[in-house]
Amino acid sequence: MRIPDELAFLEEVFLDPREKYSRADWLLSDFPARVWRYKFDQKKILELDWDVPLADGSSLLDSQHENLLNGFKHWLVICTRPISQSAASSSLKYQSIKFGYALGIFDYLLLNAEQFGLLDHGLAGLHSDDLKALLDKIAESNDSQGTLSDWNSRLSSFLLSELEKADQAVIEETLRDRPELSIITPDQEDENRLGVTLDQIPKVRALLFVKGFYFRNSGNYKMSVNGKKLSGVILQSTLRARYIQKPQFIILNVPNNGAGKREYPAVPVRGNDDEKVHPGAFRKYKQILYAMGELITLNLPAPGVDDFLEIADHSPRTSTEGRFHTLPSSVVFSAVRNAMEFHYEYSDALLNSYCRLAGFAVEKEIRLHDIPNEDFHRLLDPKLIELGVSRLGLSIKQKGWLQNENDKIKGDHDEYFTRLRNHECLLELIAVYYGAALTTIGATMARRQGELNDLVVGQCLDKTKRWLLFENRKSTSGVYGLRETEPRPIDQAVVEIVERLEKFQEKLQKLGALDELTNLFAPPNMTGDLSLCLIDSRTTADLIDLFCDYFETPLNEKGERYYHRQHQLRRFFAMLFFYSSSFGGLETLQWFLCHTDRQHVWHYISESTNGAVLRGAKAQYIVEQLYDGNKNYEELANLIQARFGTYDFMIVDRQDAEDYVITLQEEGYVEIEPEFFEDEEGEQMEIMIHIKDLPCTA
Repeated sequence: MRIPDELAFLEEVFLDPREKYSRADWLLSDFPARVWRYKFDQKKILELDWDVPLADGSSLLDSQHENLLNGFKHWLVICTRPISQSAASSSLKYQSIKFGYALGIFDYLLLNAEQFGLLDHGLAGLHSDDLKALLDKIAESNDSQGTLSDWNSRLSSFLLSELEKADQAVIEETLRDRPELSIITPDQEDENRLGVTLDQIPKVRALLFVKGFYFRNSGNYKMSVNGKKLSGVILQSTLRARYIQKPQFIILNVPNNGAGKREYPAVPVRGNDDEKVHPGAFRKYKQILYAMGELITLNLPAPGVDDFLEIADHSPRTSTEGRFHTLPSSVVFSAVRNAMEFHYEYSDALLNSYCRLAGFAVEKEIRLHDIPNEDFHRLLDPKLIELGVSRLGLSIKQKGWLQNENDKIKGDHDEYFTRLRNHECLLELIAVYYGAALTTIGATMARRQGELNDLVVGQCLDKTKRWLLFENRKSTSGVYGLRETEPRPIDQAVVEIVERLEKFQEKLQKLGALDELTNLFAPPNMTGDLSLCLIDSRTTADLIDLFCDYFETPLNEKGERYYHRQHQLRRFFAMLFFYSSSFGGLETLQWFLCHTDRQHVWHYISESTNGAVLRGAKAQYIVEQLYDGNKNYEELANLIQARFGTYDFMIVDRQDAEDYVITLQEEGYVEIEPEFFEDEEGEQMEIMIHIKDLPCTA
């Protein structure tokens, strides 16, 4: 019977499910094809090859896996079909997103096919516990595709396994021939998320070099790992993950030159920094899993109805693995104070002295380190001579200083840092000042390090000099994905630092020592060349490390130094607010913010600080109070003790306790807020904890 045109929408109702779920707008090939050609909203036609090698040595195309193959194919068509009549749901772009998410799930299942019994039972091998574990896996990270392929652990296992099988003589010879493979910079240590110990990294790099997994890098690293090539080897049993470029593990990159120098090992500053998956993305993944249930109508193996019902209300466990390690509040407050005092005391003398030296070098057409000693001292600010400055830099050979080419430049490890704190060299002190500027602006503006690095001289401040202009790295605008420029109120003290650094570059340009204005925090080159350094995560790490060694920030019980990073400073304002009663008032914050009462200050902080940073500051304050013996938060202390199964609060790791308090806030069980009231002495404030609907702690 022919259906009238006006009832054409009913046509699909009468279609056999196998026919209905064997075609899609994006599918250009016949359903049985080994390679699917497809096209969504992109110009290029892409291919999906179903010839996937499985763990038992067979292929997904082999006859014994026919049900599994057809299950995947039909499932992919089902989950990309519109879920409503809305234009968004029907768009090819939306279908493309679901397509990519589905392939991520397929790859996860194929990589774990034996564990789930897929080789024997097809998709019917999956049960509710497997589906819940999959949802938990997805929720761990906003890089769900990387998480589902378990790239970190698979890469680590592959590297260690291959290293064990490698000819150790070849590895050792490669390390001798290429000593740069053994260089590990401080920022690489900080960013290390690979499951390989630092002492094994040089050998692993040598292995990758011998096997041809490196490519030349024109950036700050001499060589970088070809992640796509590695994927093809490690993730062979996948449909798409084996072809996709993976996020870089910078610990494997080979630096261009020598490592930065720290006086002490660093207190770890981070674990895995992945944020949890976005709720919208998680819902799409869950819809894709539900779509698998439609395979039952095709008489194809699939989990049972009860298995899908069991995951309906499943709430994935909260992952705390990605949270940054916390700096003790005393360390942060001390660092900011030292940074501000250093700025006021020495910024003019340091930068003006450098400009005079640069101008002299340009005029005489010589390099900075070729300036004769008598001229060098004549051009220095008297304050610096009185301080003890006598050399250009510890990292260069200055004319008239070293006797021969074989003399050491920096000296021994301990000697270098002694000379640094004895104020012997100008360039090191300027680097300390840049570390101080980064610390001050970083703490007071609560921005990401990349956003600070992006600041450019002449484009930082608005005309009123009351707003600092950032390019927001977490947002884009327009069809070209351009970053939004976001103004943020700035304190006058920070304006002074910005203007000081801007005038420094402008003066260098006027003197002919700088071709063009560049990034605000680009410091003078430590080699003594008349140039400014490229500013990136490595440079900022080196500057802040030098600042911390100069001011001798505290050591922990393991003898590791607190070398702070920007993500740890973003809590500063909120922490200062919570601790303000200990400092006898809010004078420091009011000085920064020009507000006259506590509530105004709190409104500023809560409006200008994102939720995650604010929750972290609240949790850190409360946990530090508990460890200091504050009895006002006893109910929360009992909850933490119950959570960790101990009657002694003091033996609970502070970081674990803090992560737990953050989780309680995220889940709505705990609210930490200031309460304002008036007494005979005027407006007062207390930090209150509201605990509601307590979770089961058994």
